[in-house]
Amino acid sequence: MEAGLTQGELAAKAEISQAYMSMIEKGIGNASAPVLKRLAEALDCSIADLMPLEPQPVGVSAQAAAETEAA
Repeated sequence: MEAGLTQGELAAKAEISQAYMSMIEKGIGNASAPVLKRLAEALDCSIADLMPLEPQPVGVSAQAAAETEAA
């Protein structure tokens, strides 16, 4: 999902640390329901838009998995 925000900007909008945002993005951290809500609001999307349809291996972002499947 592209929103034109840096990781730091998104973290600030969602009121979480950049380190936590990085862990979520890399798939090594889990976002709580309240954090998912704030991320969705910051990105102007639904929580469902943030959730991959299929489970991803730890350490593989949804974007990386999609790029691998497309190749």
